[in-house]
Amino acid sequence: MKRLNLLGLVIGAAILFSGCAKEDFSPPGSDPADQATPSLKAAKKATSFTGVCIPTDIPGDPGILKPLPNGKALLRGFMSVWYDDATDPLVTGQTTWYAKEKDEADGSFTYWGKAELLVDEDLGKWDMSWKGNGGPVLNEAGDVIGLDLVAYVVGQGKEGAVKGLVAKWTYTMHWDFAVPETFVYNITGSYH
Repeated sequence: MKRLNLLGLVIGAAILFSGCAKEDFSPPGSDPADQATPSLKAAKKATSFTGVCIPTDIPGDPGILKPLPNGKALLRGFMSVWYDDATDPLVTGQTTWYAKEKDEADGSFTYWGKAELLVDEDLGKWDMSWKGNGGPVLNEAGDVIGLDLVAYVVGQGKEGAVKGLVAKWTYTMHWDFAVPETFVYNITGSYH
């Protein structure tokens, strides 16, 4: 009987205290509508940017292409170094890309991996994860004359002025093999 009374007391206390909620303190005369949550503050402070990502002359690693029995192929160990020239200094600098790629029999592919952006002037470092896809551009005769590529990137600021920031980038390329200047990614994105 004592155990049932104790159990009833514990359940009653749990019900009583579950109705209590922590109230944030507001100074007298302040308007609660003026108090934004951290996520709303971050949304208000989002900074957009654009730019281009161009290859550097720093040697990369072409990786190893392994043919698969179904006519597809898998690329592993690919690494390349590019330069992101953006309208915002906090997302401008050298990017090193580590990639895996799955090639389809029709020439299209998906690719994914990790990257890091070392911001110019030692302003910091972004750690990035990404995924994308691409495919051949054909002429009227059915010959491959270029590639269309897109990559979606999410980054975390890890050091310096970007530490604690979160960013999203979209990299797109329309590479015409006959025009070397088109071997460049166009960048759009934002961070907060």
